[in-house]
Amino acid sequence: MTAMPLFAEPLDKITFVKVSSPEQKAVIKTPDGKLQMVGVGNIVGDGNKIIEISKDRVTLETRTGSGVETIIVTIHDGKQKVQTISKAAVKKQPLPNAAAQAGESK
Repeated sequence: MTAMPLFAEPLDKITFVKVSSPEQKAVIKTPDGKLQMVGVGNIVGDGNKIIEISKDRVTLETRTGSGVETIIVTIHDGKQKVQTISKAAVKKQPLPNAAAQAGESK
């Protein structure tokens, strides 16, 4: 079952107001001023999935054409900082043919 996005606003338009790591919940403020509680597994913004909530930090993941991006939102003294880490898609190399290798070693 695929999680449905709570709303489709860009992440830079969302403000994380409060984070509670024991409950794995965060309170966000949407661009229209509404407060909403979110948790691990929820999709917020443009397809960003919350994968971890810890003290003063929410970690999200999103898939892009070039791989996976991890987005870390930190909250310190009421200010929000967003950091994006891109992970390039890894191309799988074919495994060597075991039979061919066995023939070479004879």
